[in-house]
Amino acid sequence: MARIDANADTGERHPWRWAFMFFAGPVIWALQLFIGYTLASYACSLSKIPVYVLGVIMALIVLAAGILAYQSWQRLTAENRPALQDVDELHEWPAFIAVAGFIVSLLFLGLIVVTAVVAFFHNPCPLITMPFP
Repeated sequence: MARIDANADTGERHPWRWAFMFFAGPVIWALQLFIGYTLASYACSLSKIPVYVLGVIMALIVLAAGILAYQSWQRLTAENRPALQDVDELHEWPAFIAVAGFIVSLLFLGLIVVTAVVAFFHNPCPLITMPFP
């Protein structure tokens, strides 16, 4: 099993980095849903452009978290990078957070993109509120 020095670039200088790369995907997706629901009435009456901009901004934030997680994983040297099945000890948490953050970011990036695509094709106005022709 590979040994990782727990003090070597574990985020002592930037503790927010580890939380951002792991939690950005779920938090940003939830924000996209909540803000998207509030923008639905605006999109129904005026323009759907804010909904599209929201999807792009949220996707870029989660993409940044995924890139940060991937770079953190690659920053570990080859001899210090444990196999994924060997990441089970406390001193190996940087490798776990980097890999899990990358996977979580990819998953939620997919959800954000699907949500944005559905918003692109779906009419935000319910039929009951649409005016008669």
